[in-house]
Amino acid sequence: MNNNDIRIIYIADIRFPMERANAIQSIHTCHALAEKGADVNFIVRKMDKKPDENSLAFFGLKPHENLKLKRVRVVNSHGSYLLWKISFLISSFCTIVRLSFTRKKLVYFTRDLRIAQLYSLIAKFFGAKVIFEAHTISHKHFAEIHTLYTSAKHLHERKIEKKRKLEKKVYSRMDGIIVITDHLKTQMEADFAPKCKIAVVRDAAKSPAKFPEFKDEKGICYIGQLYPWKGVDLLVDSMRNIEKEKLYIIGGLEFENDLKNLRKKVREYNIEDRVIFVGTVPHKEVKRYMEQAKVCVIPLPFSQIAAYFTSPMKMFEYLAAGKAIVASELPSLCEVLEDGKNAVLFKPGDEKSLTEQLHKVLEDEKLRRNLKRNAWETSKDHTWAKRAESILGLIKSALI
Repeated sequence: MNNNDIRIIYIADIRFPMERANAIQSIHTCHALAEKGADVNFIVRKMDKKPDENSLAFFGLKPHENLKLKRVRVVNSHGSYLLWKISFLISSFCTIVRLSFTRKKLVYFTRDLRIAQLYSLIAKFFGAKVIFEAHTISHKHFAEIHTLYTSAKHLHERKIEKKRKLEKKVYSRMDGIIVITDHLKTQMEADFAPKCKIAVVRDAAKSPAKFPEFKDEKGICYIGQLYPWKGVDLLVDSMRNIEKEKLYIIGGLEFENDLKNLRKKVREYNIEDRVIFVGTVPHKEVKRYMEQAKVCVIPLPFSQIAAYFTSPMKMFEYLAAGKAIVASELPSLCEVLEDGKNAVLFKPGDEKSLTEQLHKVLEDEKLRRNLKRNAWETSKDHTWAKRAESILGLIKSALI
């Protein structure tokens, strides 16, 4: 079966373009699948008046003849997530049905449980297969959600059980499942025992052909969101004892309390001259900040999602940029990172351990050089092209 015989309808109920990892990972995956020859249709929400052509440029991507971006309009009622959800399902339905009339092998692809549930019912009519990409065990995620996000509340057991039943139902109907860590696969098999094939396909980044050497590196870099479970507060704590370098935090949204809380902490510590809040920048510009840094950090504290299910985009971007990485010693990260080889690991949630490891890497130029070279070598196994190849392999096995 040739890749150009396959039509993939990737359905993502997200605002697009968007600065969050979900959008970055989804569009790069779709673009890589298109480059491999598949006919890819990317269905997302349109919640602005900007031309569709600007959407790919936001991520530093060029248009591809095999990739069709379908931004469907939704009811843009600020704060009403349910209204967005319903209007997206309705407005996207006709587009997806129209695209489903094809002589090509048809695949519905999504990361959304409700969308997977809906299109698993429709798939039989069109002879389509449904592939789900899981980034967590949803009911376990919801069980600890109040500890992960500032604004989240503790959920009642009934809601958690409802989510578990939805997962079980959806996974029983899938033709293939993609997970992003080995631990996630193990947990999914234990909790749901789906009959379809489960493939571990990690996140990725664009790895340069030559080792990226940068001059005048300085400072410490963190890229990503600022939710409590990301551990940025611990990184700020450690800066009280790192006086010769600055921390550059790229990410966070002005309207979210996480950024306000961190700024308050920085003021209380009187380290405003050493902690720089860059804010959110277009994804294509993130690379510039990584290139300038001596050390890039993944400071995740322990949680189920962090320890077993997450595969951070920033990890693969740090690797591809050939950076010295300091990261939490968590099982999920240790599937890719090896202490002393392509990263230096510290005890999760331990400020002293993080501070010691940062000092160690910042002060040892030889160690940094070895970490950087090994990081870049590791990144060769985690490119978007290789990710697309693995996904197409799963799809073809489902289509046989």
